[in-house]
Amino acid sequence: MMNEDRLGLRPWQLLMVGDGIDQLNTEAREDLARIFDLFPAVSHLVVQTTAGGCRVSRDFSSGYTDEVDQRLAGIFQGNPAVTGITFPETSTRLGHTATRDNPHWSAEGKASADIMAALTRGEIIPDEAAAQLKQLYRQKSV
Repeated sequence: MMNEDRLGLRPWQLLMVGDGIDQLNTEAREDLARIFDLFPAVSHLVVQTTAGGCRVSRDFSSGYTDEVDQRLAGIFQGNPAVTGITFPETSTRLGHTATRDNPHWSAEGKASADIMAALTRGEIIPDEAAAQLKQLYRQKSV
């Protein structure tokens, strides 16, 4: 397989749900991961097995979006000529342009970061942060 050393660089791992999970050996799982590498726009696959179906998708660890935001901030800081980086619209989210003043990958990024910073500083409790985040994303989906 090509680029086997890339496996450790993925910000995600496979998430598999369904009766057919045990039917997929290690090689099949690696091949499914590589398919996701080759087709980044694919959100999930459904694998049919003799034991039933299995839904396979990417499972991103918590904090990966924070790293994206940090990298965006670094690009703006180190490259004064860069004025914007656009994340195109997808079927699940509106497009957004990160800027020097708003170096976040999503339109909700700055508000979300502010909520998490307040939680970290102890200004709000986890239940309040969860409620505020839920409200933030609920407003954007309407």
